[in-house]
Amino acid sequence: MIYQATKDQVDAAVAAAVAAAPLMREMTLDERSIVLRKAQQKLLEQREEMALAVSSESGKPIKEARLEVEPVGGNAAVLLRGGAPIARRGGPDGRRRPGKGTGP
Repeated sequence: MIYQATKDQVDAAVAAAVAAAPLMREMTLDERSIVLRKAQQKLLEQREEMALAVSSESGKPIKEARLEVEPVGGNAAVLLRGGAPIARRGGPDGRRRPGKGTGP
């Protein structure tokens, strides 16, 4: 289900993401890849709801809104799908980084 968030809810989500960053840095590349794939799957599961939200908020026909959220172009699911293999390889250049994560 897609919700309209309040400012406080958005602030809380951002704070949670910032708090999670150190945990993500400590994950192995394979663990990060798993997280990205799960996020991608969640987005794909909700694409009809997202299309309905786009249609109702923008006035676009539902067919056009569906094209906007389908896994083509630059949407978030595609970016996550592309990021998961990069996380497994170790970065855009394909090199694994020292330590558990990808940091120096």
